[in-house]
Amino acid sequence: MDGDYLYICIGYGKQETGGYSIALNDLYLTETEVRVDTTLLGPELADQKKKTATYPYLVIRTELVEQPVVFR
Repeated sequence: MDGDYLYICIGYGKQETGGYSIALNDLYLTETEVRVDTTLLGPELADQKKKTATYPYLVIRTELVEQPVVFR
C-alpha cells in the first residue's frame, strides 16, 4: 500500500526456461476479502529450448481497500 493504492504481487518462482506468462483469471472484492485467481502459462515449444531461468511475476495496482487479499 502506498496511501492511495493497493499493490498485489503474484510470483511463481524459478522456471527453468523462458516464455512463461501469468494469466489473471479473476480479481474481485467481496464483503470480507479481495480474491485473486491466476494461472501460470507455459512456454511455446521454441521458448523451451532457451535454458535461461526466469522468474515470472505479476503486479496489480488497484484502489486501496482494507480487506485481506486471498489467492486462489
